[in-house]
Amino acid sequence: MHRREFLKTTGAAAAAGLATGTATREAAGDVLPAPQIVTAPRLELVLATPSPLELPGVGEAARRLAKRITAASEGTMRLLIDERPESSVELIATGQADLTFANEVSNRDHDRAFTFFGGLPGAAGLMPDEHCAWLAGGAQALWDELAAGFGMKPLLAGHTGVMPGLWSRTPFVADARRLDGLAVFTRGLGNDAAAGLGAEFVHIPAAEIPARFAAGTLDMAEWAGPFASLALGLDTFANHFYAGGFHPAGFALTLGVRRRLWDRLAPADRAMVEAIAAHEHRLALAEALSNDARALEILGGARGVSLHPWPAALGRALATVSADRIAELARSSPLAGRIAASHARARGMRRALA
Repeated sequence: MHRREFLKTTGAAAAAGLATGTATREAAGDVLPAPQIVTAPRLELVLATPSPLELPGVGEAARRLAKRITAASEGTMRLLIDERPESSVELIATGQADLTFANEVSNRDHDRAFTFFGGLPGAAGLMPDEHCAWLAGGAQALWDELAAGFGMKPLLAGHTGVMPGLWSRTPFVADARRLDGLAVFTRGLGNDAAAGLGAEFVHIPAAEIPARFAAGTLDMAEWAGPFASLALGLDTFANHFYAGGFHPAGFALTLGVRRRLWDRLAPADRAMVEAIAAHEHRLALAEALSNDARALEILGGARGVSLHPWPAALGRALATVSADRIAELARSSPLAGRIAASHARARGMRRALA
């Protein structure tokens, strides 16, 4: 029974029960006061995301999260959504947002260990089901410990889908091992790996990718998948698509909640937010699987995009440089080392079950 229905029902029942004794009490001059209905306090909260809100994919998922939490709380938590380019840590710390919806790699400037929870490049990345198993196997506690240092509670709440792919203005030689001098947009440790292969990584909001392609100041870009890329219009400026990309496992998305807000929520409200986040993760994966397949058909057909497999030599070079960068990251702090060891065990389970 919904909260408001319960209050209305119990209030009516109480009134009915009192009716039988009203005459006697009135005669004695002892009339009971009307029952008091206490309403829950209302919280007006800001949910911020860096993704364009008008686009399918991450922006649409953010809008759904805001609507569902508002509806499930029966309006006691009213979420207002806002598009902001800053990192989740910065938005929470400066009071610009109460909740954020983004990839954890946006927080790498605050602590590079966040990258593990957003997605690693090459074969080091965990597929969505492996990522869930890793968190359930103890990594959620490590994530909570990391995020708590920045006043946040993190929840897995979405995914871009696997094989986001790499867009390029021109084809590159299939056996090329380096990306010398090319301006590349990707995220997280993929930036470090691309730089290790000679690229110059470009740090811009995703909405600026088309303009950078058009101006010739961007050569390659990896974003949220074929469907989201089609909606952003990347095929207008980059006519070559390489399946897989720097992050073939894709990117996990996080609902970050201000820790002080999370701690003061009732247990039922925390459970509700957790359930909605988990549902959105499953829905995002299902949509990506369906929409990306249709988008590739459109891109390779009516849009005339040249679809290429990921060059094997580039994949081998990426694996080597990624392993070096992950090792460096693991040495950056004791907590990063524990997270890296946990992540490595999860990858080891993949090999054991293969």
